[in-house]
Amino acid sequence: MDPWYELTRDLCITEAYRIGGLASNKNIVYAGTHDNGIWRLNDNAAAPTLKWQNVKEGDCGEVVVASDTEAYTYYFTTPAIRRIKGPNSNNQYTTPAVIVGFGPYLSTSTNTTLALDGNNNIYVGNLDLFKGTINSNTAISCNNVTTIGFTSPIGWSNQPLSTIAIAPSNPNVIYISKRNGLSTGPAVYRSDDAGATWLPVYVNSTIYGSTPPTPLAPNQQLPALSLNRLVVDPANPQRLWAVFSGYTYNQKVYESADGGATWRNITGGGLPNLPVNAIAAFEDGGLLHLVVGTDVGVYYSNSTLLACKLPQWKPLMQGVTANASFPNVIVQDVEIHGSGATECCEQLLSGAVYGKHLYPP
Repeated sequence: MDPWYELTRDLCITEAYRIGGLASNKNIVYAGTHDNGIWRLNDNAAAPTLKWQNVKEGDCGEVVVASDTEAYTYYFTTPAIRRIKGPNSNNQYTTPAVIVGFGPYLSTSTNTTLALDGNNNIYVGNLDLFKGTINSNTAISCNNVTTIGFTSPIGWSNQPLSTIAIAPSNPNVIYISKRNGLSTGPAVYRSDDAGATWLPVYVNSTIYGSTPPTPLAPNQQLPALSLNRLVVDPANPQRLWAVFSGYTYNQKVYESADGGATWRNITGGGLPNLPVNAIAAFEDGGLLHLVVGTDVGVYYSNSTLLACKLPQWKPLMQGVTANASFPNVIVQDVEIHGSGATECCEQLLSGAVYGKHLYPP
């Protein structure tokens, strides 16, 4: 992988929650920030002062781009989902169109997560899961936003979804999980029909479909910690990974090869005993690569390293100079471009001020 370069030198420092990029162009990145709106980076801009553009104001969270043409960008801003069109030839954006129909299920939490499936569908995860059809002419309305029903374990009704993971090779396969686990561990649900029905593939650490419920073997269970993010193998919809928060030693990254029913701990060696907040997967050079964002920077592994008796992780923070290296800071989001380049959204504590930066490799 190439070294890291800091891109925020011309950006007034702010706190970014999530980032969204284009699959085929690593130079365009959107960032949803705390109280400072949506910012767009164009790293190919002719002048440094044009690199960063404040697209819209507000307290914003997740942001996703509908296509490589940037025809529409969707983002969460308390307490609504909005859509903007642009930029046009004058580098301007349309007035945001509010997506309505979520009712009381859309809380003000910036943890709201969005996902696009490539088939003109948008999924919104908050206190419930919603699915809407992208309409290129009008704003999404309550006429085509529907709540996707799924059975949650008792006591989970007020906990937002932590992740929506759509299989890149089959958008009909979708995984969701709740943000916080119970004493028996987190729950993972899977849909094989684009959200029409849901399977509780991992609930209460029991064998899926067993009657009466039969506990899984300890080495097949997920830890009773907060599940931060799921990601699906780019080529295999039955293979996925989960990352966890908390400070429990050796319980950070887990892999499932059977659609979420059983799990294998691949934390191994090399990761710090700190929360893992984000994960991304891509294939390059005949190898599968995993990139995770932790509370002290970015780490990676690949098929070769994971095949070791003790799976290995290595820091991914080197730069062309000491000043260009990726710092040991909290990383909240990672994005993979089609070329295999990685974008990271990280949190930097400097004195009493939180700052945010974007670092592409």
